[in-house]
Amino acid sequence: MRTYRRFLAVFFFLFTFHSFAQDTIIFTWKGGVNKSFSMYVPNGQLFTVNWGDGTIKTLNGEGWDGQRIYHTYTDTNYYTVWISANSTDYFFGRLNVESQQLSNLDVSKSTSLYYLFCFNNQLNTLNLSKNTALILLECQNNQLSNLVISTSTKLEHLYCYNNQLLLSDLYTVGQRVMYHPQNNYKWLGAQTLPIRQITVGDTIDFSSQARFGYNGNTPTDFLVTKDGQAGTLAIENVDYIIDSGIIVFLIADIYKLTMSNTAIASHQNFPAKVIAEFIVNERIQNIDASLASLTVSEGILEPDFHSDTLNYFVEVAYSVTNIDITATANDSLATVVGTWHAASLQIGDNIFTITVTAEDTTITQDYVITVHRKDTVTNIIEVTFTSYELRVYPNPTTGKIIIRHSVLNAESPANNTGIAGQARNDGVVIEIYNIVGKLQENRKSGIGKSEIEIDLSHLSAGLYFIKINNNKLIKIVKN
Repeated sequence: MRTYRRFLAVFFFLFTFHSFAQDTIIFTWKGGVNKSFSMYVPNGQLFTVNWGDGTIKTLNGEGWDGQRIYHTYTDTNYYTVWISANSTDYFFGRLNVESQQLSNLDVSKSTSLYYLFCFNNQLNTLNLSKNTALILLECQNNQLSNLVISTSTKLEHLYCYNNQLLLSDLYTVGQRVMYHPQNNYKWLGAQTLPIRQITVGDTIDFSSQARFGYNGNTPTDFLVTKDGQAGTLAIENVDYIIDSGIIVFLIADIYKLTMSNTAIASHQNFPAKVIAEFIVNERIQNIDASLASLTVSEGILEPDFHSDTLNYFVEVAYSVTNIDITATANDSLATVVGTWHAASLQIGDNIFTITVTAEDTTITQDYVITVHRKDTVTNIIEVTFTSYELRVYPNPTTGKIIIRHSVLNAESPANNTGIAGQARNDGVVIEIYNIVGKLQENRKSGIGKSEIEIDLSHLSAGLYFIKINNNKLIKIVKN
C-alpha cells in the first residue's frame, strides 16, 4: 500500500508539471548598468525575475504595453536570467530583449509567445521549434548560423538579415512566412559568413547551396570578386574553378563570393543573399620525405616498419627468385622512386634503395632493404648403391656442383667389377646429359679422390642428369 501511494504521488506531480507548468524565459547576457527587457504580462499578475547575481524580484504585470524592467550589475561578466510566471492562469505573449548583448535565449517553455524581439545581440543559434504561436520574429543583426522555426504556421513577419545563415537556411525559414504578394513582411536580407583563411587548391564545398525552388530547378548565382584588386571581377578558370557549388581558388588573393537565388523571395529592399570572404594564401610545399608503409611480398621485414627506420633486412629461401617491394609516402605529393619488382635475386645479399623526395624537392630520404637469398649448400642429393654412397650439391645450382663419393664395403676385392672396386682402384667416371639425352660433360676423377668439383656455368638453365659409372641417373637443376 505504501508503494502504491508513492507511485500515485509521483504520477500526480509529473502530470501537474507537464499540464500546468508556468511560462519561463531564460537568457544569458553580459552584465553592466541599466540592463533591461520588457514583456507582456497581464495587468496585476505577478512574475518573478532571477537576475543571476543573487538578486530575485517579484513584479506586477502591467498589461499589453508592459514595462521596461532594469537591473544593474557591478561587473561585465555574463549572467543567466530566469523570468517565471507565478501562476498557470496566464502566459507571456511578448518579449523585447533587443540590444542587450545576449549570447543565449531559451523560450521553449513559453510556448504561447507570439511576438519576439531579440535583434541587435550576439546570438549564434535560436531554436523556436516549440513556439507554434509565433506571429512576429525580429532577430536581425545577430550572429545566427542556426535558426529553427520549423513548426511555425502562423508567422507573418520575419526579420533575419545581417546574420550568418546560408541560402538553404533562408529558403527554409522563408517558406514558413505566410504569403504576402509583395513579400513586404519577409526581410531575409544579406548574410555575411565569417572570413576564412584558406590555401590555394583547398576545396570550398557549397554544393548544398547550388539549386533551390520547385524540384531544385533554379540555379544559384555565384559571383566572385577579387578585393585584392579593388573588387574587380575574378576570372573563372584563371582565378578559380567552380562546379555545382564546389569552388577551388587557383591564385592567392582576397576573394568575396556572393550567392543568390531568385527562388528565395524577400523584401525588394532586403534581397536574400549570402556573402563569404576568403583570404587565399600561397600553398607552402610539404617537406615530408618519409614513408607511410613498406611491405615485401616474400619473407619478413626486420625490424618492423617505422617511418623513422631507414634500414631493413629480409631473408628468403633459395627457391625465391623474385620479390615485390611496395612503398607509400606519408605525403601524397611526395615522389617515391626505387625497385618495387626485383627479379633474378642473387644468392646472398641483394640491396634495394627506396628514395622519397618531398614535395618541395629539397628534402630526400633513402630507405635501404637488404634481401638475403639463402645458399643451397644444405640442399644435398644423396644416393646409395649396394656398396657406394654418392652426394651431389648444391641442387639446384647456378654454376658449380660438388660430387662426393665413398666406398661402403672396404673389403671388396680389387678386381671387383662393381662400383666400389672401381672407385678404389680406377676412379669414377661422371657423365652429364641434358633433358633430351645429349652428353654435355664427361669427367673422370683421379684414383683415390673422393670429391669432384664440376663447373656448369657454361650450360643453359634447365634440367640435367648425372650418371656415375654407368649407374642410374640423378636429376639436377641448373638455374
